[in-house]
Amino acid sequence: MPFGVHPLTLVLLFPLLLSAFWIWMLIDCILNKTIKDSQKLLWFLLILFTHIIGALLYVLIGRSPQKAS
Repeated sequence: MPFGVHPLTLVLLFPLLLSAFWIWMLIDCILNKTIKDSQKLLWFLLILFTHIIGALLYVLIGRSPQKAS
């Protein structure tokens, strides 16, 4: 174990992190005020049904930078 982390820990942690990212992108899509409602619905459905692939596409293509308020 080169980094002192048991491999089973990584096997269990990675899916949890991916699931948290997926949920975060679903919530971000719903709360994003910079995209139109029709686009928001399409992005939400894409993320919901394609899981991590949809969430990654949303981050790379659909999510616009939000200004800090």
